[in-house]
Amino acid sequence: MKMRTKGCSKLLFLFLVLSFILAGNAFSKDIMFSFTPKDGTTVTQKLSTTREKHLGPAGTQIDESFSITKVTYRKTKEGWDVKAQPISSVMKRNGQEVNNPVVSLLSKLSITYKLDQDGFLKDIIGFETLMETVNSQFSPEVAQKLAPMLNKESLKQKEAAEWNGRIGDYLGKEISVGDTWQYEVPFKLPNGVNLNYKVRTHFKKQIPCGTSKCILIEQVYDSAGEGMGDLMNDAAKSLPEGVEEKEQSVPNVRQSGSSIQGRVTRLIDPTTMNIYEEELERTMQMEMDVPGQGRISTKMIEKRSYEYEYEG
Repeated sequence: MKMRTKGCSKLLFLFLVLSFILAGNAFSKDIMFSFTPKDGTTVTQKLSTTREKHLGPAGTQIDESFSITKVTYRKTKEGWDVKAQPISSVMKRNGQEVNNPVVSLLSKLSITYKLDQDGFLKDIIGFETLMETVNSQFSPEVAQKLAPMLNKESLKQKEAAEWNGRIGDYLGKEISVGDTWQYEVPFKLPNGVNLNYKVRTHFKKQIPCGTSKCILIEQVYDSAGEGMGDLMNDAAKSLPEGVEEKEQSVPNVRQSGSSIQGRVTRLIDPTTMNIYEEELERTMQMEMDVPGQGRISTKMIEKRSYEYEYEG
């Protein structure tokens, strides 16, 4: 009888130890991402962007832009409305200010992200009137050329991917400082080509910000997907000034050898999803067949830097 009691005691002890270990694992994640900004919060977002396009013998084209956007968070019966209202926007090419009709239209467009109670994206409104504006301001020939670049669904998909990559994909997730995620992200480009980004996300450390503690996120990604050639084919159509623009001179991008790499750092409050600092850098490389110049290696380097000023 005593032996049975000792056996039961040992089993009970092991059960308690196992329960303690399991409980420790269950509650080891001490940070949860949740969308709980203060109703009425307003943030001024300043974005600086530089894009260097190295096109071999065709030269180097440098595009610089600076924009200021006012973003307001409002609680609704259905969830949240996050409205982005452009304040100003300037674009330069090789040091000279330019007036690109597409950039000009988009830089004046207000959009609203419709979210549910937990902050997950349901819809984006604001792109519906774009083509009406184009048709009223430009000739039918110009409007027809602009239409593919201002496709409502493509623009919504691009904005949704941007929102989810910065906010939505983290909501409801639990992490600890030092955790690393590794995964592949499918993404459909506006031209219909699918890419798979290989992503590594590292939750590096906590840093005081505002009245809370932010988490510093470092993210690197790499892709050699077949869609990169088509993406850069679209980008390469805007050649540097001085290069004659003819139908037959548009570079034909070969998909072989195409690659994209990038790095993102983001300082975010996981309890509200307010972002305080953010920087992005990515490089796209490929080989292109340019009539009269043969096959050349090209590279595009993009850098973005965000600043945020919160009110309310």
